[in-house]
Amino acid sequence: MVELVDTQDLKSCDPKRSCGFDSRPGYKASVTARFFISNRQDMFYTYILQSKSSGKFYIGHTENLEARLERHNKGLVTATKNKGEWVCVYFEMFDSKLEANRRELQIKKMKSRIYIENLISKKEKQTRPDL
Repeated sequence: MVELVDTQDLKSCDPKRSCGFDSRPGYKASVTARFFISNRQDMFYTYILQSKSSGKFYIGHTENLEARLERHNKGLVTATKNKGEWVCVYFEMFDSKLEANRRELQIKKMKSRIYIENLISKKEKQTRPDL
């Protein structure tokens, strides 16, 4: 079983609220993940981070993936604070915050490390031409 950590409380996921992460107009995302990230300003992401030290996963959603990853690694997110460096190993893009939040909850409900590892593996195969 995988340890799943909550991102924010659901009341902060109201579409009219910013959820506390950087959403500056014109801010271009360039996360150091293995996958392509769109620089569209109106996209939302469901993401999976993995701790380099423990191997545990963290699932969340955001409007700005680069800024959110930076907040995790600076210790500004309570759930991931003092748990080592985090890397983005998977993400999906959505047109609305509601869709991204629903997908986050769907992944968390699976409560399966194997399910998460299969998601990551499928994404790598799609983005790597040698597989």
